[in-house]
Amino acid sequence: MNNECELCTLKRINEEFYRCDDFIIISCDNCNVPMVVPFEHIGPGTIEHGDLRKRMENELMKVAYRFYSDFQFFIDRKENKILDHMHWHARRLRVTPNGWRKVIKNRQILKNLGVVK
Repeated sequence: MNNECELCTLKRINEEFYRCDDFIIISCDNCNVPMVVPFEHIGPGTIEHGDLRKRMENELMKVAYRFYSDFQFFIDRKENKILDHMHWHARRLRVTPNGWRKVIKNRQILKNLGVVK
C-alpha cells in the first residue's frame, strides 16, 4: 500500500457496487461511472496478476450491465488521472456500425458469466 496514492487509501467512496478481498468497484469521483480498483498498489503496465485481472473484468462487466441497463459499454483500461495504480472504468459505448460488435460480445460474455440468458 502506498499512503500517498489516492486509490490505495480510498478516503472517499460515493457509491460502492462490489467488494471482495482483492478489489472494489466504486463510482469514480471524476466521471461518475463504475471503476474497479485493486486494493494492492499494482502498476498499470504490470503483466502479472492475470487471475486478478480476469476477476476484476468479470465483476466490472456485471456492474456495468446493471449500471447502464444494457450492453452498450466498454471497459476502459487507460489510466488518465492516477497513472501509477491500475484501475479501469466502465464507460458508455457510442454505438457505431463497428460498435455493435462490442455490444454483441458484451452480451456473450455476460451470458457466459450467467448474468443474462
